[in-house]
Amino acid sequence: MELTGGQEGSVLKKYTISDLFLAYRQAKIAQYYEKRGVGLIRLAKFEKDLATNLIALQRKLAKQNWFDGVNLDDIWVTPKSLPDPTHELGIREIGSSSAGPEPLDVQLRVTPSPEYLIVEVLFLWEFGPALEKLISSDSLGYRLDTRGTAVDKSRRWLFEYWPTKYQQYREDGVAAARRHLEDGENTAVIVTADLARFYDSIDPRFLLEGQFLEEAFAVLSITGRAHEFKSAARSLISAIGRYQTRAAKILQLPIETGIPIGGLTSRLIANLALTSLDARIRRCPQVLSFRRYVDDFIVVADDGIGSSEDEILEKLLPISRGEDDSWVIDSKAVERIGSRLVLQDKKTRILKLSGEQGLDFLSAVGRDFAKLVSGRRAFLDVDALSTEAAANLIRASRDGQSSLRVFRDADRAKLERFALSTSIATFERASSMIDPDEGRSLIRRHLEQLVRILDHGGNWVTDFDVALRLLQLAVKVGDMSAAEDALTRMDAKWRDTTALRGTVAKMLYMGHEIPPTARASESLCSYLHERRLEAVCACIRTRIDLYPEGIAPKLKVTYKRRRLGWVALKRRAECLAMADLRSLDREADLLNLSSSAVAERAKAVPDLQGLLRRDSSLAARLDRIETFVRRCSEFGDKSWVGDAARLFASPRPPSYFDVARRLLYRAESEELPEEIFAELLAVVNAVRGTNYQDAIGESNKDGREVRLLGGWQQQLGLLEQNSDSSVRLILGNLVAAEAYWDGAATAVAGGEHGQPVLSLQRLLDVEKVLRKAYGAASRVQWPSRALLVLPELSLPRAWLRPIATHVVSNGKFALVTGLEYRHETAKSHVINQAFGVFPGLYGSVAAWPWTKRRPAREEAAHLAKKTSPLKFPSPKSWPDRVVVDSPWGRLSVLICSELIETRLVSELLGRANLVLCPAWNRDTASYDHLIQTVGFQLHAIIAVANNGHYSDCRAWAPRFKRWERDLCRQIERDVSDVVFVDLPLESLVKFHASADRATTVLQDSSITGWRPLPPDWP
Repeated sequence: MELTGGQEGSVLKKYTISDLFLAYRQAKIAQYYEKRGVGLIRLAKFEKDLATNLIALQRKLAKQNWFDGVNLDDIWVTPKSLPDPTHELGIREIGSSSAGPEPLDVQLRVTPSPEYLIVEVLFLWEFGPALEKLISSDSLGYRLDTRGTAVDKSRRWLFEYWPTKYQQYREDGVAAARRHLEDGENTAVIVTADLARFYDSIDPRFLLEGQFLEEAFAVLSITGRAHEFKSAARSLISAIGRYQTRAAKILQLPIETGIPIGGLTSRLIANLALTSLDARIRRCPQVLSFRRYVDDFIVVADDGIGSSEDEILEKLLPISRGEDDSWVIDSKAVERIGSRLVLQDKKTRILKLSGEQGLDFLSAVGRDFAKLVSGRRAFLDVDALSTEAAANLIRASRDGQSSLRVFRDADRAKLERFALSTSIATFERASSMIDPDEGRSLIRRHLEQLVRILDHGGNWVTDFDVALRLLQLAVKVGDMSAAEDALTRMDAKWRDTTALRGTVAKMLYMGHEIPPTARASESLCSYLHERRLEAVCACIRTRIDLYPEGIAPKLKVTYKRRRLGWVALKRRAECLAMADLRSLDREADLLNLSSSAVAERAKAVPDLQGLLRRDSSLAARLDRIETFVRRCSEFGDKSWVGDAARLFASPRPPSYFDVARRLLYRAESEELPEEIFAELLAVVNAVRGTNYQDAIGESNKDGREVRLLGGWQQQLGLLEQNSDSSVRLILGNLVAAEAYWDGAATAVAGGEHGQPVLSLQRLLDVEKVLRKAYGAASRVQWPSRALLVLPELSLPRAWLRPIATHVVSNGKFALVTGLEYRHETAKSHVINQAFGVFPGLYGSVAAWPWTKRRPAREEAAHLAKKTSPLKFPSPKSWPDRVVVDSPWGRLSVLICSELIETRLVSELLGRANLVLCPAWNRDTASYDHLIQTVGFQLHAIIAVANNGHYSDCRAWAPRFKRWERDLCRQIERDVSDVVFVDLPLESLVKFHASADRATTVLQDSSITGWRPLPPDWP
């Protein structure tokens, strides 16, 4: 399918080096998140000499037409599926150690070269937004992220975030059917199906033919790019033709259709190929709802659409039975001549639902979906950590008869994989947070059983991705015996073509058997080896001292016909680290990198910097990123120190929280600039490629008060319209043993965090409190104003980031928690802090520290008795305690014994209406009168979250009636739990603002019941 490209008026000459850099960045990020793709090591090598490579590409593009002189690069034969025994009759074997060779269905995938990827992005920039207008809003998958009329080149994402769109695709049909049934005695018909071998069945020449070209010209002529599109599309189709020619040589089969899976332009072509089919379905008068996700679709219709399968499908689609009895769509009727669009029989489902039984079924589907998706969004999947849970991880439903199975086998399989994936994520998170020795023991208890389940599950193709994650898990925790065992099991199936022949009886492509003489077997082995090599190099520890004492890494990975040892693996791992293409971001990966790798990553690339700074807008972004890098460097924080351009191109840049934590961290000990929040906004937009318009806050001139703005103001506006909404205060009765304090207070030479106790039991206690807080917060009407408070010294500092990220990503509650001591070993100082995390809209977040100024008497004595005596720093002057004006109230923090510091309490008089007290208080009886005293003095709500080992968490308000003052209280020693209450903050605020606030007789009933204000109230 070769076409002549044409050189007329190529638009590629206009693209500068900075344009090519931005295109490379978007392509790199898209490839990084292409989970089944390979080629990350190639991208990393390309980035090592990025300036040289971009200059060479710019010169090449100036002399050619689009894709004419750019190589597509690697084409792989990849496993697609084994025979599904659930659809076949006969003997089913359970526990068989070897099922024998089976036929394997394969497909083709490509790893585009970096140059090809860049040109694809340029093509999508140039023509994508206009062509997107031809695609119906019913199509939800693989849509370009167009904000307005063009793709924002500085944004990280080229395509919309797929999990949100897939969830919408799954839920919209169920919601439409429910609405229809609830309208009366109606019957809803649900049709779910997808197209077999969709990418391989598309003939891309439709881009230059018939009705489609007329429609494309109509939308492209608006931008003046109609004729440019014809030339570019001709070049793209010619490149796809070269792909088909090479693929035919690999398979030794005739290939006349197909677009490359793995190409960025293929996503747009796939959606465009079905535009006329979408319109055909939508024109059916009985259709109530239609949603498509690439080649999957769900149709909801009323009962008038038909009574039999044939009648229903023929009403929706121009379809007929083919020679093999499959449903074939008439390509002429949908104006896609040359394409062969066929429904997958096994995945086609037609359901008729009516009455209460139909509604009950839809409710069951929703519950199953919520259980597998929403219900597993907890910080840890605790069930996965139980000793008997591993055997149940593979399947989402033990009896195999869940509603999702009946509703659609394809969704059931995806959700089962998701369930297992989240369980493995629990192991990954737990092993990275707890003590390495205990993490290794935890993983070892489960890994062998999980690998055995996968090995004997009968479908190594389906479980391949999971097997790679388990291998990574073993490598991360340093369990080399488990890693070697996993590698051996894989090698037994596909180490080379000889082993593959013992696993695969024959290979099929598009229903045709691939000749044994073809290069398909070698290509398949090479693909599996490439995937495994990249998985291992993405997670190995490149520093030997991080492995168990006395155990030198002896890991060897078979790669094609070689055995790669530690030096070769380490070299590739550090190459990936340079480009931030490992499985962890910079902060999480820092300790894994050798000193040489850290130093290399911090080097600037003068040639690239100079080229990029010719673009004024990009230069401004790089300047802001360098501001953040300098700030990190000043604090001795090496996580994000490095070249600004490399950091901008990172697939996993610092989050909003990461930036806020660093820019606001020393706000209490330094003079807070008024423009600090504007600087924070600029840095976040620069490093993440976002376009936030509003700063998240502002500070007053003296730095004594911070006001949260932006998304929070929008929240407050909505709350004012909803009288039922209130602040839900959640107090965490989190158990922290005395041993935790002792470890946190033990100095380590050169260490900032002491010797924290990072045990699994401690992590499970934290998870339990977070899970219960999530449950309490989810019952608050949106937008949520729930606030969780944890005790003093309750979290190891190393745990703050993953926990705060969890809180922010879920967006269900704010968090104020005590952190364990930060050590300044050179001065024998420790710093005791509470940290606030306040999530806003669209992923924005404010992060604020409060520092304990003076230790409690008992605390000071214990610190002084340590082997290396410690004390609190004594600055010359203390700034006033900061108050944060937020949707959670005008709040501030007094840490434990600070409640009895008269001068500190007086700083908050008239400024705060909610005072949070993270505490580690043994003498709980003393707080009975102290809380009341401070509460009456400040006329504020006082909330104490005490260490659950001693317990007695409570919230108190200065109400007139004595029995109304205790808002909530929990005494439950050595039990990690929560207690929560909806605070009467709106009433208190109205009382403070009223003219009669000094009296007890008020006209407004909504603010009665409060004690009069103190005489010296400001």
